[in-house]
Amino acid sequence: MKVFIALTAITALASAQFKCPAKDGQYEDDRQCDKFYECVDGIATTKLCPDGLVFDPTIRKINKCDQPFNVDCGDRTELQPPKPTQQCPRRNGFFAHPDASVCNIFYNCIEGDAIEVKCTAGLHFDEYSGTCVWPDAAGRQGCNAQEK
Repeated sequence: MKVFIALTAITALASAQFKCPAKDGQYEDDRQCDKFYECVDGIATTKLCPDGLVFDPTIRKINKCDQPFNVDCGDRTELQPPKPTQQCPRRNGFFAHPDASVCNIFYNCIEGDAIEVKCTAGLHFDEYSGTCVWPDAAGRQGCNAQEK
């Protein structure tokens, strides 16, 4: 119970420090890319994107959390602590196979559940774009010539 009260107080303090603009909406935090404030009638509520996603202030819809490779976080480099599962370093996102020599397989993690995905023959997974690309574009080292 004491932990809950302390967390509520910290959240309230963080929200109180953010000054809402006149227009209701969702606004990014200055330092943390996956944190944002929802302003309604001048009152800010602190929100976090699901683990592995980041806030994109340019999206004009309600859910403004997206994959990191789609968002320019600029100086907002901080993120919430990861909540990893066995195959997922974060609960959401696209992640390279844990064996660095396996370049043609990656994991699509959705709420901590990993779906193994194999790139089309001859392509390698690129974590920066979240897609399969030609090996020279991926720039990965130590890949097996014999892919799995």
